[in-house]
Amino acid sequence: MNITLNAFRVIFLVGMIMIGTQNSRVLYAQKRIITEMERVLEERATEQEKIKAERARIIDERMEHLLKQTLDGNVDPSEYMVGPGDLFSVYIWGKVDRQYEAIVSPEGFLELPTIGSVFVGGSFLNEVRNIILEKCKIIYIGVDISVTLTQLRMFRIYVTGNVVQPGTYPVRGVDRISDAIEAAGGLRGFTDGSNILITSKDGTKKNFDYLEYVFKGDLTNNYLLKNGDVVHVPTLDWSGNIVTIETYDDRSGSFNLKEAENLTSLLMRTGVFSRLSNANEIYVTRQNGDEEAIFLVGRSIGDMNNFYPESGDRIIIPILSQMVFVTGEVSNPGPYPFMPDLTANDYVAYAGGVTSNGNMGSVKIIRNGKSIKTSSEIDVRRGDTVYISRKWTRSYREFFDVMFSITSIILAGRAVGLITF
Repeated sequence: MNITLNAFRVIFLVGMIMIGTQNSRVLYAQKRIITEMERVLEERATEQEKIKAERARIIDERMEHLLKQTLDGNVDPSEYMVGPGDLFSVYIWGKVDRQYEAIVSPEGFLELPTIGSVFVGGSFLNEVRNIILEKCKIIYIGVDISVTLTQLRMFRIYVTGNVVQPGTYPVRGVDRISDAIEAAGGLRGFTDGSNILITSKDGTKKNFDYLEYVFKGDLTNNYLLKNGDVVHVPTLDWSGNIVTIETYDDRSGSFNLKEAENLTSLLMRTGVFSRLSNANEIYVTRQNGDEEAIFLVGRSIGDMNNFYPESGDRIIIPILSQMVFVTGEVSNPGPYPFMPDLTANDYVAYAGGVTSNGNMGSVKIIRNGKSIKTSSEIDVRRGDTVYISRKWTRSYREFFDVMFSITSIILAGRAVGLITF
């Protein structure tokens, strides 16, 4: 009776060892996955630091560009307003040959030899050309005349409010509101980028939607700057309708809602999408008293078009996983980069193939927390886990091998008199 009990104890211990071995395989696979995820997150953080450094470099180059650049041929004569510091060249040829250069004085005059003083300050470039041509034709008859703006003036504008580096900046007459904001380092957090205010010296005020410009390329209200303009970037109006959008990168932020704005319009206007955004898994949390309601709104464009955010909503845009995880009875379990059109069989091959214990005929794909029993030739999606189970015949054979060894030991012990029943 004692030997029978001892035999069962031995069998139990051996079984526990087998289970522990299997668990260690799972733990090893999990450890590899966690290590790979940590590596990916570290690389992403490093990439974000590189992006910030690149932005700083661009700002420095932009300031140097503003200080050094002259006429680049892209001036719109109907938009460019002439002012003190602009350099003009007047060339007359035909019966006479003359060439003059003159700079617009602080009072707005051009002093042209043989022609006289011409007031041009505050006029558009096409108007100034006509004024100079008419003056020249009074003095010179039967000649050809060309008037060219050869160097742009510099003047000061002021950028205030919620930008990285508020202050006074030198700009040119062809620079726009967006150029001033970029020169000041861009917007800071909790900024109402859709309601930037520009105040001119004469007291006129204009509004500029920076988000529309950045994400849609809308130049409608991206006006040319004038001397003395004040560009004010306001913070969010916390008394209004505000939602928070959370992404995996630095696009997260809080934004003012426009009237009757649906989710699609909001996401497009704020530019929070990127190629790694998982649009199919977007959800919104909304506080209703002590309870929090959750809305899954990313299943289709129709869902987002018909969903209207409310003040206080949190909109979460998950990251689109770039990895496929291969676990179970493969030689090298762990995460592998996602590539379109690859099957479960392909990913198993990347993982070194099936072990001698693996059952390739029983492939499982775990997707969104659900196990899908499928063939090895099905296409795999981002974030899927490919799992190869053990052959049941192999498990039983290992069990019987152990049992045979134990039985042999017991019989041998009984034969030599060490074990008695």
